[in-house]
Amino acid sequence: MDPITSDFVSQQINATSLGLNSQITLFQGNQINNQIKRSKFLVDQYSLFEKEAKNDITLGITESYIQLLYAAKNGHSIHCGRVKLNHPGRAKVSHQKIDSI
Repeated sequence: MDPITSDFVSQQINATSLGLNSQITLFQGNQINNQIKRSKFLVDQYSLFEKEAKNDITLGITESYIQLLYAAKNGHSIHCGRVKLNHPGRAKVSHQKIDSI
């Protein structure tokens, strides 16, 4: 309603709003580079853990084999799993595929 003439006034008002937000990290005190380096070190560390585990398994098998040979050399009859030593220096092993590490 128009206050002076008491006539109704009809107007159409259109408004358009457009916004764009963006966030870019420019510098964080070298934190990003340090996180990348840390991740690379963790990958290297886990790779070394894997190699250590493989070496420990190989060492354990070798030590067991040497102990069996030593016991057989001293004339002991040993039956351990699939290996049976009856005579010095002679071993009977059941045929089974053994995957290498």
